[in-house]
Amino acid sequence: MKLIKNNKKSFLIVLFSSFSIFGYFYFFYPKVEIVVYNKTGFDIDSLNIEGEFYKIAKNKSLVIKNKKISIQDNLPSEIPRGIIKNMKISNFPILLCGEGISEIRKGKFKFDLKILTEKNEYFLYWKKHK
Repeated sequence: MKLIKNNKKSFLIVLFSSFSIFGYFYFFYPKVEIVVYNKTGFDIDSLNIEGEFYKIAKNKSLVIKNKKISIQDNLPSEIPRGIIKNMKISNFPILLCGEGISEIRKGKFKFDLKILTEKNEYFLYWKKHK
């Protein structure tokens, strides 16, 4: 009788542990891989991607593993924001439509980070990596 109780207890511990591990990987493990290629010619600090901040050197790439990414027209839906030393972010008015934004939770994506500059101001934008 004691042997059956011990086996039951061991079985329940193994079962609970298995569900815990499965739950962690299912709900929390990053399933989206984002590769960002810095094509601006500048070092960028505090690049905001899905609420996380990254530093990326000029002409280098950055691999990000995340739980999700919001996509619109095959590009990240958010306008890239980052800091470039000794330059000012442009106040160019931007109109974005909220239509067609999808939250993707699985896959691999590659994007180029590009820049428009005028005088001492800049504007960052996304382009599909080629």
